[in-house]
Amino acid sequence: HLGDRDGEPLFCLTSLHPPPPAPPAAGYVRTILLGLGEIWPSCAHERAAYLLTGRGVAPTWTVVDLVSLLDP
Repeated sequence: HLGDRDGEPLFCLTSLHPPPPAPPAAGYVRTILLGLGEIWPSCAHERAAYLLTGRGVAPTWTVVDLVSLLDP
C-alpha cells in the first residue's frame, strides 16, 4: 500500500517475470508517428524505420504498414 489519493488506496503492481513485449495497436502507433512528425516532419519513412527499433514493433509492423497509418 503506497498511500491514499482522494480517499482511495494506491497500490503498485510488479512482477519478477514480465510478459514479452506485444505488438502495439494501430491507433497507438499512429499517435507515436504523428508525435514524431512534430520533431521530424520531413520523412515518414524515417520515422517508421525509427519506430521499428522499438521492442515488440517488428515483425508485426513494417515500414510500409506504419507509413500507411499516416494516410488520411
